[in-house]
Amino acid sequence: EFVEERNHLEFALLFHDKVSGIHRMRGMPDRAAINRNAQKWADQLRKHVRPNSRWIITSEMFSTRLQTVGEVQNAVTFLRQFFDDITVVLFVRRQEFMFPSVYSQSVKNGFSPTWSWGFCKKRLSKLDYRTMYERWNGANGVDEMVVVPFLESDKANADRLPEQFSEATGIKFGQDWVMPPEFHSNQSLSAEGIAFLRVVNPYIPL
Repeated sequence: EFVEERNHLEFALLFHDKVSGIHRMRGMPDRAAINRNAQKWADQLRKHVRPNSRWIITSEMFSTRLQTVGEVQNAVTFLRQFFDDITVVLFVRRQEFMFPSVYSQSVKNGFSPTWSWGFCKKRLSKLDYRTMYERWNGANGVDEMVVVPFLESDKANADRLPEQFSEATGIKFGQDWVMPPEFHSNQSLSAEGIAFLRVVNPYIPL
């Protein structure tokens, strides 16, 4: 219960090399504030982590927000205080499906970007899977990397992603982990829906 929000954005922000606008929006205007938040997370982990226990820490922000080797090493060094062995499971989706999904999500979030190479170019680092893999694989102390391709056909089965996770890690549902009752994925808008929202978003008060 102590992670506060579903996408764990704050946790990833603790490991950034630089203080950014999103830090200030989250009440962390300087490095001292970030360090205080990191200490709160550390205190909570010390309270909850038990010897010989296994934890699943999942956040898309670990791939989209931690963009340098140093930031990944910051995260690994932090987690090493509590866990002896770390396995990183990287789910990858084909970029020709991922880019339109990112664009659709941007429009759903209230923005009105133009679907163009410029939009894609600004986000290339987040979808450069080889570099992402190398960042995590080369981080100090990471024991193992597992890469799992997530195909469009997998989206038809709501149980497929947790099944793939189980296959990759050996963590068995019902024994090691109680599966949440429902898994939800963001649904991309249709082309017509995107076109409509792009027009009306500028008129919708934030």
